[in-house]
Amino acid sequence: MNYTQTIWAFLFVGCLQLSACEPGTGEGLDSNGNPITPGSQPIPLSADFVSIQANIFTPNCALSGCHSGNTAPLGLRLDTASSYAAIYDQDSSQVPGLKIIAPLDADNSYLVRKIEGIAGTRMPLDLPALSADKIQAIRDWVNNGALGPSLMSIQLSVFDAICITCHFGTVPAGSLNLEDGQSRSNLVGIQRPFDPEIRVVAGNANSSFLIDKLEGNNLGGARGDRMPIGGQFLSQNTIDVIRLWIDRGALDD
Repeated sequence: MNYTQTIWAFLFVGCLQLSACEPGTGEGLDSNGNPITPGSQPIPLSADFVSIQANIFTPNCALSGCHSGNTAPLGLRLDTASSYAAIYDQDSSQVPGLKIIAPLDADNSYLVRKIEGIAGTRMPLDLPALSADKIQAIRDWVNNGALGPSLMSIQLSVFDAICITCHFGTVPAGSLNLEDGQSRSNLVGIQRPFDPEIRVVAGNANSSFLIDKLEGNNLGGARGDRMPIGGQFLSQNTIDVIRLWIDRGALDD
């Protein structure tokens, strides 16, 4: 076989091999055909803290020279690590009598008034006004209790609203009292009765029995049923906020 014949034979075999391959499904690739990196996909806009941080605070507020870093106006930092503690149930320094975020009351939340343009200069400053769907997401989040990664918020929106119908008093279900003032001391670093598992491991949501109970992970037998028992389970968005509180240290704030 001469050189030309060898080249044509090589190309023919290559074509046969390609024709035998199954067509790609596109799974694992983005719209440009590039591999998807875990955690890199946009978070859909919804009325929960993680989504609002990703879609509103981070791209519109926590910008250099604005609500970020040590020079943030009035100390109001809206970066991921600081925003929730800075706004939840905190007094407004510009309008006495208003909270920056008043849980369950969007109309009387200073931040809502600022983004709607009815309290001084509309925010975000020198940028287009937030779209109606983003403002509505913040309103809905606030009116639903403004749940976020703090014990005060979780107590109000989850423990008080859902759990203490069973987990209260001197003989609470599962020997777990979740009433205000007692919930953290009964969760963080505490073993389950007759079991070495820890209810909440500060800094590690994946090792916390509470998360397994809320998500329904590996339950049954001595580990019991998913909670809330007999009722509507918490949304994953709500559980993720509790996860974030735990991973940040399950602090008493």
